[in-house]
Amino acid sequence: MHDVAPLDKWLGQAALVGASAVLLASAFPHPGWGLLAHVALAPATVVALGTRRPGRFFLIGYLAFFAWWLSRIGWIAPVTVGGYVALCAYLAVYAPASFLLTRRLAARGLPAALALPLAWVSLEQLRRTVLAGGFGWLSLAQSQAPFSPEAQPGLLVQSADVIGETGVSLLVAATGGVIVDLVRARRLDLPRLTVVGAWAAATAAALGYGAVRIQAYPPEPGAAGPAVAVVQTDVPQSVKNRPSEADRERMWRELERLTRRAAELRPDPAVIVWPETALPVPLNREAVRVWGRESRAARRRRAIGALASEVGTPLIVGAWAHTGWRAVEREGGPPALRPRRRFNSAYLFAADESGGGRVRGRYDKLHRVPFGEYIPWVGPWPRVKGWLIRHLTPYDFDYTLDAGARAEALRFAADAALATPICFEDTVPRVTRRLVRSSGRKAPLSGLVNLSNEGWFVGTAEKAQHLQQSVLRCIEHRVSMARSVNTGSSGFVDPAGRIGPLVGAEEGARGAAGVAAKRLHQPESRTLYRRLGNGPAWTLVAVTAVLAGGPWGRRRVDSGSVVG
Repeated sequence: MHDVAPLDKWLGQAALVGASAVLLASAFPHPGWGLLAHVALAPATVVALGTRRPGRFFLIGYLAFFAWWLSRIGWIAPVTVGGYVALCAYLAVYAPASFLLTRRLAARGLPAALALPLAWVSLEQLRRTVLAGGFGWLSLAQSQAPFSPEAQPGLLVQSADVIGETGVSLLVAATGGVIVDLVRARRLDLPRLTVVGAWAAATAAALGYGAVRIQAYPPEPGAAGPAVAVVQTDVPQSVKNRPSEADRERMWRELERLTRRAAELRPDPAVIVWPETALPVPLNREAVRVWGRESRAARRRRAIGALASEVGTPLIVGAWAHTGWRAVEREGGPPALRPRRRFNSAYLFAADESGGGRVRGRYDKLHRVPFGEYIPWVGPWPRVKGWLIRHLTPYDFDYTLDAGARAEALRFAADAALATPICFEDTVPRVTRRLVRSSGRKAPLSGLVNLSNEGWFVGTAEKAQHLQQSVLRCIEHRVSMARSVNTGSSGFVDPAGRIGPLVGAEEGARGAAGVAAKRLHQPESRTLYRRLGNGPAWTLVAVTAVLAGGPWGRRRVDSGSVVG
């Protein structure tokens, strides 16, 4: 079986690396055939281990995965074409680097069943973290998560509450490594059979664990947890960017209508949630004080409070917060007041009987989207910042936001709180974990609420990719999530990763305005992942670095044997 291919012919290399790219692309939405992720890495790994020209292999792999990223995250292009191409050019380094790191580990004596998962997930962890907060989309683990109400909760991803997203990716990559070992083996000796047996035992244990954990969370949670209603608006992004007064009034009237409708849903909602920046206006007390009682900010704040009191239900509202004011000179007029700091925030409006509807809590987004909410690295150079805004963002003004100072769960009842990751914060495991762990300071956690705006990405795979990551966050912490999203997908994910109901799913129009409600499962008090976080993942990165950099066990890697 060892004469597998002319691995030093560029056409043969390109064919096998391209096969890996196509298989891996097919594992993610759309079409989302997750099983293909288990075999996708094998063809390119065979080439990496067999070639005598690793430099050429890297170039082929880079070009193939540059095209891969262009095809998978094309939803970024409507936001910033330049940023989209630059990001893909950067991300394309990771796949060929992972395959060549696998080659190096194999030269140290490791079978591919160990070398490939160690290399791949170590670089996944780095990609998820480094450079402006990292970019963790499209990990191998995410391919195993459902992305529609029709899909069953995944078995393998249930292990995320123990080993996290990185651990699930490790299991998926190990399957590809086992395939490589079997394809390249001259004989099935005891060491190889031991590795295959260990892989089979680990996979079977993970699948069995998954089946047990899914049974622990029936589709209907009973009456223990609070009910949450989510509002989904359908406002085009072009309107949200530059709303006229008529647009602002239409958005407000629609939110009023949907909120009253949500309050009538069963089960009776304990809280109603609006999407991210549902109203493009700051609602914090400092902005109201600076701009005056008759300003738009003051009128909207009073109106939201009155609406919460009218429906008798607290509201979680996505809006801005402006603080720290300064005077800015204007031609032909008095100086204008401008905020020094601007935040993307979630407010909790209480349902006071007096009709005042006081703000009982506010969370300022911790993790900003690079280029979407701020320009990284260029703070000291305003001219460079201005050039980047003009050429790599959809704006022609300084739109940048500040990062919040602390994680803050919103307590909507005396003994219940919701953690509110905003926008893409639920795609960053460390941020969601920080929010989950913050809830115990004031009240027990009842669940997660993701406020988002996907008006930028209508008709793209972004919504399904985002939903897969929401599933992983719920499983990692064994909590439910309510999602309130402009243009969808709004709805619910339970602690086992089941999706639904989604707004508009029954009518076949998931992007349309609407409401949905569901009672949340009671969350587990503390999963192992919540205790340990990404500590095991970084330990794995360190072990991989030591194994790859050490002088021990160095062997030749050739086309006949994975261990030389």
